[in-house]
Amino acid sequence: MTWKKDEEITELINNNSTKQRSRVTITRWRNKSRYPNYEEVREIEKNLGVPFDVLYRDVNFDELIEELQKQLKEVKKMKIEQKVRQEITKA
Repeated sequence: MTWKKDEEITELINNNSTKQRSRVTITRWRNKSRYPNYEEVREIEKNLGVPFDVLYRDVNFDELIEELQKQLKEVKKMKIEQKVRQEITKA
């Protein structure tokens, strides 16, 4: 069902872009047989708010979620440590 994925990506890009692209173009980008020019990549990234690579890369969402949760725990830990240091310096 890769063509369905390409169809969805094509719709997403065309809804957020001034230039209309075909599903075949998107399939070529995903297969890396063709690449958009630099300006097209920047326009797509700006309009969608995500890096261009995300559009044609297979993402393991479970792994991504785990990694983000680890990062969030580290940030929370750093904030707690920072608050403790501030309390120590106040005392």
